[in-house]
Amino acid sequence: MSSPAPDLWLIHGNLQTPAVWKAFVPRFLAAGLKVHLVDLYATLADSMEAWAEAFTTSVRVAGEPHARVVLGYSLGARLALHALLADPTLWNGAILVGADTGLADEEARVRRRETDAVWARRFLEEPIDRVMEDWNAQPVFGGRPALCHDHTVPRERQPIARMFTAYSKGRQRDLLPDLGRTIDVPTLWLTGADDPVFTRSAQSAVAAIPGARHEIIPGAAHRVPWENPNAFLEAVITCAIPP
Repeated sequence: MSSPAPDLWLIHGNLQTPAVWKAFVPRFLAAGLKVHLVDLYATLADSMEAWAEAFTTSVRVAGEPHARVVLGYSLGARLALHALLADPTLWNGAILVGADTGLADEEARVRRRETDAVWARRFLEEPIDRVMEDWNAQPVFGGRPALCHDHTVPRERQPIARMFTAYSKGRQRDLLPDLGRTIDVPTLWLTGADDPVFTRSAQSAVAAIPGARHEIIPGAAHRVPWENPNAFLEAVITCAIPP
């Protein structure tokens, strides 16, 4: 008799809400997965480590399923990595979309904190449409429109700004050494074929983490789930429910 499908915990990215997963949930449920939507703005913490401790505690008290898989996109993927390190025995698998293990160079982290502080200020003070236009024009998005729709952007500005400062990649240590020593569950890294920066990051990660593999999704830049939803769904379901 086959084991029941695992619980799937979905962590959205920056400037998103759990609504971005709405189109995928019916397919996940049809595959037998039990879906949990994580709201980063409702669970804001002062640091990524503090968030991960609170999150893993909440997952553990949510019940005792046969298996748990965490899926995170972009910022959500970085937080998923922190959750894996916070309680490695909690998880049976991980799916990381556009993940980044962090910056090894302190000067680069300082520059990133400065950049994120500017974004935080802009989201507090400037017209939201103008700031979102500049956000979406970043090279990482490959000049593609935000197919996950702007209505999923939180309306409250203060939490947006706080997210940029508390979870800045400039405040994240380089996780790669610890991941290589600690993570021993199947881990799938997904990146878009038109996202060279995060593809290189994924390649470095899977080379260092036992049991990790990397899949490049065609026809997508950084926003893999929304730019090639069929390939994303197939990869996630195959990983979460192996034959």
